[in-house]
Amino acid sequence: KKGGLGDTTKNKNIRLKRTKIKLEILGFVSER
Repeated sequence: KKGGLGDTTKNKNIRLKRTKIKLEILGFVSER
């Protein structure tokens, strides 16, 4: 169960990173 909890946190972090990258790309494109 410990590993399961860690996995969910890891997935959340990966999702946050992906959304951040998406927002950065969108912001970069809109700036041009």
